[in-house]
Amino acid sequence: PDRAPPSHRYPLTMARRPTSKPSKSSPAPDKHLDAIKRALTLAGSGDHAAAIAAIGRVLRADPKHANAHRIAAHLHLNARDTDRALYHAERAAALSPQSSQPLTMLGSVLDAKGDTEAALAAMRRAVELNPSDIEGLTTLALTLDANDLFDEAAAAHGQALALNPNHAPAGMNAALSYLMTGRARDAVDLMQRLAGLHPRDPHVAERLAYCLNYDDRATRAQTNAAHRRWGQLIESIARPLPPRTPGTPPRLALLSPDLRRHSVTNFLAPLFDHLDRDAISLGCVSTSAHADDITESLRTKSDFWIDAPGLAPPALANLIRDNKIDIIVELSGLFAGHRLPALALSPAPLQLTWLGYPNTTGLTRVHARLVDSLTDPPDLTDTQPAAAREAEQLTRLDPCFICYSPPPESPAPAEAAPSTTGHPFTFASFNDIKKISPTTLDTWAVILKRTPGSRLLLKAGPLAAESVRTNLTNAFEARGVDADRLILEHHTPTLADHLAAYNRVDLALDTFPYCGTTTTCEALWMGVPVLTRVGQTHAARVGLSLLTAVGLPDLCTDSADAFIDAALQLATEPDQLATARHNLRTRVAASPLTDAPAFAARFQSAALSLLSSSSTSA
Repeated sequence: PDRAPPSHRYPLTMARRPTSKPSKSSPAPDKHLDAIKRALTLAGSGDHAAAIAAIGRVLRADPKHANAHRIAAHLHLNARDTDRALYHAERAAALSPQSSQPLTMLGSVLDAKGDTEAALAAMRRAVELNPSDIEGLTTLALTLDANDLFDEAAAAHGQALALNPNHAPAGMNAALSYLMTGRARDAVDLMQRLAGLHPRDPHVAERLAYCLNYDDRATRAQTNAAHRRWGQLIESIARPLPPRTPGTPPRLALLSPDLRRHSVTNFLAPLFDHLDRDAISLGCVSTSAHADDITESLRTKSDFWIDAPGLAPPALANLIRDNKIDIIVELSGLFAGHRLPALALSPAPLQLTWLGYPNTTGLTRVHARLVDSLTDPPDLTDTQPAAAREAEQLTRLDPCFICYSPPPESPAPAEAAPSTTGHPFTFASFNDIKKISPTTLDTWAVILKRTPGSRLLLKAGPLAAESVRTNLTNAFEARGVDADRLILEHHTPTLADHLAAYNRVDLALDTFPYCGTTTTCEALWMGVPVLTRVGQTHAARVGLSLLTAVGLPDLCTDSADAFIDAALQLATEPDQLATARHNLRTRVAASPLTDAPAFAARFQSAALSLLSSSSTSA
């Protein structure tokens, strides 16, 4: 699945006096105030070590300074030292038991240590102490969202916005929650209002650009323009590093927070297994502290590996430069954990974006975006107004911009469509709830109404929440489809279990305007055809690229009516469905979608050509 952008955490601030029991007298002046401000300034500049040292001096002078302990907890948490963070958070809470901020900090630390139950208890207690603490409310709401507790999260987001409807961080987090629960239009409407109120806030601009990917009302020009607006705000405050001459052979690094068991790594094996290492050196810059067996596998296949979690943009840019990275390929776009502000400093001679995000980065200092002629055809991209085009040069890796590596634990596909063995005809989508737009609901509802007895299986994490299930069933019932026609499921224990669920599916229905990528590849590998609708944006054309690559262009439709007609035909003509399903895994295995050596050759040729052009122009 795709990933949400990072939730907006509040900048660390000076503690406020508790509001639950206001003091009758003015508090004594804090003689450490200047030193604490100095620590906060150092933290804001990215010098975490100096900030920790500064707050440490305050605590040595005054070991019972609750606010200093709270700030120390925050700084150690940013440094990934959760044990020290917990010590200071517990001290802060004990020293100031009637203040909400230390409890909120304690909850954040406990959450980072994986103790979700205790974290939520601390955060809920903070909100009880001070229901007007908008920061505490939003931190609670974010943690609830992260644990699929969307019902309680919605109430906390609403309470925060009721305190201040124009508060940018609270609105940004509420918008993200709207997205996660299938309310993309509400998310965009909220962010557009906030962007008008905070036109110079890059966080607001970023969240608006991200949300527009899911809005079925947004045009390609609108989404591009919003991304470019964010990019302009970032580049206006980022002074590029001096140019550098590439080495020989050039060093190419993949920059990502997702070099682990994640959908992104399903598409990286061709590079690690088939690039010519005499012509190009391949490594990784991992910006996440999380690692697993996939991380270790990639590490062993890399010519070099750089762990860089938690670095401020200037520090990360200098690290990339100091390691003489000639080609940096970022894989995140505006998704969670992205490090695009570091690339705005131009640390590498060639900077590319690929794979993980369905839109432009908005940064002109990212030189090229790797796509193909179906996702981003010249007759579509070149007709956009200059201000609404992609910020990067589009480089096309035809016939397909990605190459899928099927998981080794994949179960065997069903020998026949379930409906041929006595089961009701089952449509399905395993795409994230964010992608189920009103337009998608409209088309799916018509299909169900016109195929009596059929069912729709939806599988996504947020469906664990009662409110999400209720909202979805209400949406279908409003369109004339009874709830008993829906099968709503959430996470399964293993990837093998997830893939096995496709053996209960006759035909997969793609979402619009944000198509599936990994879900489409998984469905095809499990022998299930996918019907897609082609739009104008990259996100709305990925299905066209994937299905064409495996020889199923007839499953690509150009309108809602055509999508409905094709679904009805496949559902009512068993021979046509059988033809689409026949030996589908074998056909996928023999297609460009899984041809790793050919893809690696295209990727390498494009990267070296772009590097040569970049060096010549420089």
